Amino acid sequence: MPARQDGRVPLRNTYRIELALIDPDPNQPRRFFDQDALEELAASIQARGIEQPLTVRWEPEARKYRIIDGERRYRAAGIAQLTEAPCLVKDADSRETLIDQIVHNWQRADLRPYETADALVRLKSEFNMTLAEIARLTGKSVGEVGKLVALVEKVVPEVQERVREIGIASLTKRHLYTLSQLAPKDQKRLAARIEREQLTAAETERLVRAGLEPARHEEVRSVGRPQKHVRIATKFGMVQLTPADPHFNDETLLAMLREARREISGAEFPEK
Repeated sequence: MPARQDGRVPLRNTYRIELALIDPDPNQPRRFFDQDALEELAASIQARGIEQPLTVRWEPEARKYRIIDGERRYRAAGIAQLTEAPCLVKDADSRETLIDQIVHNWQRADLRPYETADALVRLKSEFNMTLAEIARLTGKSVGEVGKLVALVEKVVPEVQERVREIGIASLTKRHLYTLSQLAPKDQKRLAARIEREQLTAAETERLVRAGLEPARHEEVRSVGRPQKHVRIATKFGMVQLTPADPHFNDETLLAMLREARREISGAEFPEK
């Protein structure tokens, strides 16, 4: 160590605190903790100790410290049979605590979509914050905050339940945002198809943009034999497809559109 500590400032409010005096936050955004990952972290802690302090606040009524950040380290320390952990004690109210937890968790790749989305909706409803205020305090864009809030406010409960259940990983945040733009009955149908066919988020977005999912099928009866058509509304007008096979599916429609595009690309149109 150098003889003088020029440029060094001691960290205030940092203590070693008994784990028995620390409680997890029941309102913590993170709900799922991978047990295998906790075991690995516990082994690391046994070998090297806890290198990054937990962030906690004092709860006078409970006479305990409540975790703001570091619940994984707290759980792993218990598995490693530690009796205390280094902690940074902060003075923070409920709103500041929730904002800190959102910021700490946001960049973690294993965080589930609704863990962050639920916390943002709580800021919006419980603390009457606008999306712009939330974006400013979390350092995110209004658009990103709005997309996550939409997962709670616009995605139907039946679809949300599929994602909230541990083990359902086929519906990602990007899938869910695409679903949030559809009508409730269409969301349920497309969500089931995504899981069944393991559609990527990009494939799902293309289907919705093309108007092929949810399929806008209509029975059009004319004079003579009934004929089944598919009408697709676009911003330029109505496109009508009449498959030769009455037992067509979405792949048939996509193939028809691809072939029509090739025909149009190769055609010579008269100049106006």
